[in-house]
Amino acid sequence: MNPQFEMIFADDKIAVPQNLDELKILFEKIEEGAGLQLEKFMKSAKFKYEVGMQDFVNKPCHNWAEFISPKIAGSALKLDLLSNFRNYVAKYFKNEKLRTLMEFPVIFLGASPKNIPALYSLMNYGGYALGTHYPVGGFYQLVLAMKHVAEKQGAIFISVKLLKA
Repeated sequence: MNPQFEMIFADDKIAVPQNLDELKILFEKIEEGAGLQLEKFMKSAKFKYEVGMQDFVNKPCHNWAEFISPKIAGSALKLDLLSNFRNYVAKYFKNEKLRTLMEFPVIFLGASPKNIPALYSLMNYGGYALGTHYPVGGFYQLVLAMKHVAEKQGAIFISVKLLKA
């Protein structure tokens, strides 16, 4: 979708374009030098995304030892495991609206950006660089598709109508 979404402020709104090059232009209009800073941020975020997808997401998570590897140990500093997301974003951007925009993806983790490791800039890469995708027909289509798969596997769904007391 273009724009991916709009962020609404008390005095302004920012439409986030689907194209990263357009996003860099937008950042530059808001804060001089922010286009280049976005490029640097995304380069680092891409590294975290690739490590995260390869070395974290596909692990079965039976114990912590699964996450101990020479690659992860060697990449610990580049993964920014010890800095919080809010301070990390502030290293790149001075403008409060740009900071808010960059902090936005991590709110879906259910905590404040000041309590989330900077590693999660991988979410910015996933959303802003790879794009935001929506199912045709809305998210309910996902529910229907899951129901269809479950029924093919033998599940039976029963509709229950609740009565008001």
